[in-house]
Amino acid sequence: MDLPHVIEAENIKIAYYNAIEFLSNNHWQYFNLIVQVEKPNAFNIENVEEFTEFYRSIGGLTPKVVASTIFPEGMYQSARSRNELYNKYETRLYPKAKRGRWGTYFERMINYNHNSNSINQLENIITKINSRETYQKAAYTIYIQYPGSETTRKIGAPCLNYLAVQIKSGRIGILSVYRNHDFLTRAFGNYLGLCNLIKFLSLETENEIGMLTCISSHAFIDNRKHEVLKFCRDLSDEMA
Repeated sequence: MDLPHVIEAENIKIAYYNAIEFLSNNHWQYFNLIVQVEKPNAFNIENVEEFTEFYRSIGGLTPKVVASTIFPEGMYQSARSRNELYNKYETRLYPKAKRGRWGTYFERMINYNHNSNSINQLENIITKINSRETYQKAAYTIYIQYPGSETTRKIGAPCLNYLAVQIKSGRIGILSVYRNHDFLTRAFGNYLGLCNLIKFLSLETENEIGMLTCISSHAFIDNRKHEVLKFCRDLSDEMA
């Protein structure tokens, strides 16, 4: 098994580029890859046009589409409250967005089925943070997978296992764990969605924006390897 490797970067563009370079030097797969993004608020949908064009050119999902499965940023911007966001998502976006057997990450966050009950994990955490006089360390966890068959499938089930919401010195961040993480079609959009989720939590709890830490138990790219590597290197030249 691979020793943990940590990539630290200021923003998601640099983090993604460094991850692709690292994977290219490790046979395009690695266990225990950790990516830390210092400034989750550095980019939004309008700042990632190059990625949108690239993914369209290879027939993949755009970062906006992937990110919206984690947090529907556009819907939040038009909502008057987070409760309106939850209601709109359940009645409008989720029925259209649902694909396959398990749905979307955001749906699991706000409508997690436990013992035949529906639990809004995200709202529970926001309410607890806002009602406590002191922060509870390591107390805020959001589960995505259901115990049982979803935890043993290679594909066809959520690849994001869980999120830990972390607060320190007035800053709120997220630690996420992926069991199987596709760095061609999903990772960059995942990072964007997780950053949007941090910004949402920051606004709704009146904390500053903290760090994103993403642990990929198995990071990989199966195809279009040279295309994504060339794209990232061209992007790096532009940023230099």
